[in-house]
Amino acid sequence: MNFLILIFESLKMSFLGIRYDIFRKPDGKKISKYLESLGPIFIKFGQLLSTRTDILDMATAKDLQGLTDSCKPFSVKKLKEIVEKELGGQIDHIFKNFDEVPLAAASLAQVHSAKLPDGREVVIKVLRPNIEKEVKKNLRL
Repeated sequence: MNFLILIFESLKMSFLGIRYDIFRKPDGKKISKYLESLGPIFIKFGQLLSTRTDILDMATAKDLQGLTDSCKPFSVKKLKEIVEKELGGQIDHIFKNFDEVPLAAASLAQVHSAKLPDGREVVIKVLRPNIEKEVKKNLRL
């Protein structure tokens, strides 16, 4: 709730033409972590806010931009299980190389690079486990 109060205070002060950072400057890193802990819809809200430099200072907006591709990744073990189930085989047989470090992790999915047996480089985007359930739960809130 503190985050929402902070946002509404920021909006109110911005609309009144008052520089809200004189009173209290938002901590973008804390806001990002808080939104991430609440779930995918709140992360999307943070992504949207990151574009609103008319109501947030640049530093806070920049911190919120991290929600676009720098969220906490889910486990590689779980990712491999999902890929193997969907593609019907073991990762080592499907790909010549598979990078376990994600290129990006966002609100709904995570992205990894890999190389096919014929040498072509590919990117694998995998939805987060239980994402549909999480989105529905967020929407109910």
